[in-house]
Parts: sequence; structure tokens; C-alpha cells
Amino acid sequence: MEMKRRAVILTIASFGLAGCRDFGSADCPSDLRARFAPTDTAIAVNDDFVASVQLFGCAGTKKLSDSFVWRTQDSSVATVDSVTGHVSGRNAGETRITATARQYGVVGGLRVVVQAPVP
Repeated sequence: MEMKRRAVILTIASFGLAGCRDFGSADCPSDLRARFAPTDTAIAVNDDFVASVQLFGCAGTKKLSDSFVWRTQDSSVATVDSVTGHVSGRNAGETRITATARQYGVVGGLRVVVQAPVP
């Protein structure tokens, strides 16, 4: 009985020593971090940029790969191409652009302030 208990404890400990692994996954999705570029930003009406996001797991030590769908909260302020992340300022105001990862779901977003042209 004592040997069985030690074997179970060693097995459980070995999962803990495996580092940044959730049981059955090497990607540490419970520790998912997203880095957006640019971060929150301001652009002028008719200006544009391409948003990007990089995912990390394992306390930021492992780069993860995924595909994303981009969305805007307010398309009257800024539009975003759902595949490329190309953002275009349409009218003065503020909106949020979000990224949804195929494997991990909504991973966050960035705030975009669109400024009216100076007369």
C-alpha cells in the first residue's frame, strides 16, 4: 500500500515538474497572454494601419500560433478587415477593435481614437 501511494505521489509531482503544461496541452492556454501592435492608438479620419496580435503561453515564454477574426465595436468610427486586421478611420470618435482566435476565443483588443481633420 505504501509503495502505491509513493508511485501516485511521484506521478502527480512529475506533472507539476513538467513546467508550463496544462494536463494534455503544451500550450498553457490557462496562462494565455496577448500582445497587440499597435497598442491603443489614435489616427486621423481616412488614415489606416494593420493591427496584429501575438499570443504567448507558459507565463509569456512560449509563442503560440493561431488565426484571428477581427471585429470593430463601431464601424461608423473605424472599419476593420476581418481577416487581415487592416483598420481604417472613417469618422471622429472612439471604438475598440477585438481579435478572436480560432483556438482560444476572444483574446483582447485595442482602443482606436479617430480624430477629425484639423481645418
